[in-house]
Amino acid sequence: AYNFIHRWNAQAKRDKRHDTMIFPSFLPTDADILVQVISAKDLKKADIGGLSDPYVIVEVEEGDQKLVERRGCQRTRIRMCTLDPDWNQSFYYHRVFPNKPLKINLLVWDWDN
Repeated sequence: AYNFIHRWNAQAKRDKRHDTMIFPSFLPTDADILVQVISAKDLKKADIGGLSDPYVIVEVEEGDQKLVERRGCQRTRIRMCTLDPDWNQSFYYHRVFPNKPLKINLLVWDWDN
């Protein structure tokens, strides 16, 4: 499932090599939360061949409200045939109510399962 939410008037281009959305004019602000998804080790085998095709969905909640990633993409690239993926991707979320509790969920999924 691909959830791309467009909040900017900038033209988005699809990068088919990494299956992400690229927005040309994005500048983070002081009110943004930076979530960096770096890597994972020893993931469960999800494919018949004993490997996995992992990606991460990033969910950020402020109180009971889900926040939308500032550039429109809320998941990492898919890393094919690995149990030790490296993503090195950053996600920015704008806090509306900085005094509310913050919850960050990182959900690791297999692409073809």
